[in-house]
Amino acid sequence: MSNFGSDDETPGAEQACADALVDEMAKRLWRVAEERPFRFRDTSLSEARPYFFGRRHYAGLNEYEVAIIETGDPGVGVQGGEARFTRFFRAYLKRLGKARGLLFEGSEAHPFHMERYKAAALGLLEESGVEPFLGPHSVVFMFHQGYTFCYFDCGDPSAFDAPVYQYVEGEPGPKKIAEGFAQMLDAEVSLVEEVNLAEIESGGYFVTIKGGLVQRTYPAGGDGPRPLDTEDQYSGR
Repeated sequence: MSNFGSDDETPGAEQACADALVDEMAKRLWRVAEERPFRFRDTSLSEARPYFFGRRHYAGLNEYEVAIIETGDPGVGVQGGEARFTRFFRAYLKRLGKARGLLFEGSEAHPFHMERYKAAALGLLEESGVEPFLGPHSVVFMFHQGYTFCYFDCGDPSAFDAPVYQYVEGEPGPKKIAEGFAQMLDAEVSLVEEVNLAEIESGGYFVTIKGGLVQRTYPAGGDGPRPLDTEDQYSGR
């Protein structure tokens, strides 16, 4: 069991523990999103609002959606495999599966695309001349810019958690990066917190959005007022 597990190992207690841990991490992400390190500049309200909303948007999957991803549903054309989700990963999907806000920003981590990620991962291994190490119990839950992916192996839905591995293009094989998904998630949330705090302490930056394109501007040190010492500058509605 992960270090984040419950002392009470009954199934209901373990799932409740996993749910509580993920919920606390989601609250930490929400607090970060509320303490924004930027000010809008030359941006309309109509483009600023969805950007700000995206930072604070956290939503999970329902039980049926989780079951479809995990075991499939022939009635809707989804075939299940042999891999199963751990209790903690299931809790993550139910709390953050649809919208993750700042979590895993820049990476592909949509649960409904995990089969596609696994196929892409196998393709990457083949291109790299690496002996395939992903098996029927492998869950590839994240792919990053085509050159690296993260996965865990689990065939037992009663398992609380499972070690997380990462493969990077050019490496001879995968490396374990966390004792469990809980540990990885905690580290990712901590990184979001640290980066946000560092940007606030440095004075922040400006965000300009035009036609959906987002540009960040970091003023040179000592060159004018710090962005966080100014007001948002909207260009209109």
